[in-house]
Amino acid sequence: MKCYFDGSEGLDDSNHAWVTLAGFGAPDATWAKFEANWVAMLRDRYPIAPYIHMNELIGWEDPFERTVGWNEEKKNKLIIDAVQLLQRLDRTFTACLCMIDLTANQELRAMGYPVSDPYTICAEICVAKSVSWYNDQHPHKSELAHIFFDRDEQFMHTVKERWLQERTPRHQVTVKPAWDVIENITDVDMRDYPAIQAADMIAWGRSRQLSERERPFRHLLEIIQAVVPSWTYKIDEDVMRRKYPRLT
Repeated sequence: MKCYFDGSEGLDDSNHAWVTLAGFGAPDATWAKFEANWVAMLRDRYPIAPYIHMNELIGWEDPFERTVGWNEEKKNKLIIDAVQLLQRLDRTFTACLCMIDLTANQELRAMGYPVSDPYTICAEICVAKSVSWYNDQHPHKSELAHIFFDRDEQFMHTVKERWLQERTPRHQVTVKPAWDVIENITDVDMRDYPAIQAADMIAWGRSRQLSERERPFRHLLEIIQAVVPSWTYKIDEDVMRRKYPRLT
């Protein structure tokens, strides 16, 4: 199976910073059809969209500048077409979303709560949930998991370090099989990976949702989650206080 993840950060109306990791997991056979459909969807317009990256698209950044033909109507249609493509997919995939209050995490750690690194928390939750979903849905298959993160994502580094430490070395008896189901953890350029572009839409949609101020596509996450099977984990200050009682 393959899992693709992308992250996002934003501020809520209380000026708390939140980090979000979102991604998709599916069997290998699902991705070839998805990628072909996504590339066709990007090309079926003028100007052609080379990829989707929400910050660049909404911010009129290269390659989505007005000077090359983009306008509000064309941007909106691209986003709607992408959501409709996700809606048409068969249900052999799942999405996972983990959001954590970064400001509260840092404050609790400063007060002595043994709270884990926020990027590690989200990465381990999303990877573990995607793999367990696959095992539940495909009990008689044994595809190893290849995990892809967008390049330079902070979420990847600690989970990859732990995987390298915990996996069973070759030619040794497996004692911690949970990590042995992962074949590799790789960072890639999201512009070349349609599934990470789709994950970017979810992660960006969560950050867009942080403020109550009405802005274009503030409800994008709700729309996607209405048509895509997904799991959501929201880790705020109360959750962290309960899970990580302060040391005395």
